[in-house]
Amino acid sequence: MIEHCRSLIQTIIHHVRLLYERLMLLVFPLLMWFMLSGQFRKTYTPGEKPEALNSGDLSIFKIKQPNAMKTPSWFYWVVGGGIISAALILFLTIRYRKYQDAMQIKKVNDEKAHLRLDVVLSKLNVIPPERKLLEMLADGATHPDDILPLVESVEDFEEKVENFKKKEEKPDSKVLKSIYNLRHKLGFDVLNKRINFITTQMLTGGIKLECRIPHPNKNILFVSPILNVSESGILLKPPTIRKKPVKLKQYPYLICRIRREDEADYEFRLPILNQIFGKPNAVVLGHSNEIKKLFIREFDRVNVDIFTTFYVLTEEKLNELGAGISATKSDMSLSSVNGNIVDMSVGGIRATIENLPKKVGDDGNLQVIEPGDIFIFHLQGANLREDLKARILKINTSDKTHEVHLQFFRTRELERLKIKKFVYRMEKKAEGAAVKAPKAPAPPPNVNSLDDPKPKAAAKTTPQNQTSNSVSSNERNALLQ
Repeated sequence: MIEHCRSLIQTIIHHVRLLYERLMLLVFPLLMWFMLSGQFRKTYTPGEKPEALNSGDLSIFKIKQPNAMKTPSWFYWVVGGGIISAALILFLTIRYRKYQDAMQIKKVNDEKAHLRLDVVLSKLNVIPPERKLLEMLADGATHPDDILPLVESVEDFEEKVENFKKKEEKPDSKVLKSIYNLRHKLGFDVLNKRINFITTQMLTGGIKLECRIPHPNKNILFVSPILNVSESGILLKPPTIRKKPVKLKQYPYLICRIRREDEADYEFRLPILNQIFGKPNAVVLGHSNEIKKLFIREFDRVNVDIFTTFYVLTEEKLNELGAGISATKSDMSLSSVNGNIVDMSVGGIRATIENLPKKVGDDGNLQVIEPGDIFIFHLQGANLREDLKARILKINTSDKTHEVHLQFFRTRELERLKIKKFVYRMEKKAEGAAVKAPKAPAPPPNVNSLDDPKPKAAAKTTPQNQTSNSVSSNERNALLQ
C-alpha cells in the first residue's frame, strides 16, 4: 500500500513538471513578442517632434518617423485559440493517462480478487457446480467482489438464500439440498464459533438438543439427538415412555436450546410439522431464524449449602489427562481443599473455602491458584456419574474465608440438563421452605385426643391432593432416557 502511494505521488509530480515545462515553452515566446513588437510605442502626429529632438541642433539626426505597425485582430484569435487548444489537449492527455493507470490498477485488483476467490474455493473444496450455485445466489454475478461476501459472511449468504427462496415459489429439492451442503462446506455451521449462529439451517445431524415441551401445567424437559437436517426441516428423535414415543404433534412447537462450548446458550422455537411413527420414530420440525443468545450470566442463581471437596489443576494438565481424569484423581497427588457451595446456577457456582490450595506449576513447584485454573468436584444430589469441572473466574479474599467464583467447564448436554433440574429442585425447595407455615405437632397415630374421644382414620392421599405441576416418576425417568 505504501509503495503504491509513493509511485502515485511520483507520477503526479512528473505530470506537473511536464505541464510546467510545456507552459513555459508557450508563454515565453509570447511574452517576448509582446515586449519587442512595439505595441506600447507612442505615435506622433505629422510635424510633431520628440522632446529629445527639441533641445539643440539635432538636424543631422532627423529621420523620417515610420508609422507604427499594427497587429491584425485575427492574430489574437489564432493565438488564443492555439493556447486554449494546447491546454485542452494537455488536460485530456493527462486525464487519459490517469484513466489508463486506473484501468491498469483495476485489472491488477481484479486478477488478485479472482486469484483469492480461486484459492478460497479450492481450500473449501468447492466444485464447479457449487460455484455456479454461488453465482446464481449472487443474482447471476460472476465478479469476485459479488461472490466473496457470500463466502466470507454468513449474514450475506443467508440473506441471498432468503431472497432466492422468495423469488422461487417452489424451489427444486435438488437445489435446496445443494444449498444446505454448500452452507456447511463453507463452514457456516453451529460448531464454528467464529461466526454467528443466526438460523437453524446451520444445525447438523448427531447434535443433541435440550428441548422443553410447552405443557401448561408441567415442566417437561428432555435431551434428544437430531437424526437429520435439510433445508426445509429437522428430524428429531422423540422422547419415549415405556419404550413408546411420546405424541408431540398435539403441541404447536418445541422450545429448544443448544450450547456452543465456552461461549453461550442459544434458545429458539421449532414448529412441529409432523410426527413419524415406526422406523424411524421422528418428529418433523420446521426451521427458525429467531434465535436468542443467552450468556451464562443470565441464569438465575439459587442459594444452596453443599459441602464438597475441590481438586485443583491447570487447563494444560487437564488436556494432557483427557478422559482419564476420574481414574487419575485417585492415583495422582492433586491439591485439594474442602469448601461449601453457597449458590449456583446452570452456568456456574460460588464457593467459600478457608485456605487457598496450591497447584503444581510447569516447573514442578507449588504455586497459588489464580483465575483460569480448573476445579474438579462432585455435586452431591445432582445424580451425576462423573465429576464436574469449573474454571475459576474471580477470587475475593476476606478476613477468614476466600470466595471463589467458578464457571462450569466443558459440560455435556445431559450434564447440563441434570444441573438445570437440580437447580430447579433447589429453587422449589427454597420457595417451599419460605412459604411453608409452622404447624402444631400432630398427635401420635391411633391415640385419641381429649377433645376427640373417637379415633380418626388416616387421611388418604388422592390425586386431587397432588399439585398439578407434579410429574410421575415413570414419566420423568422415561423422558430422561
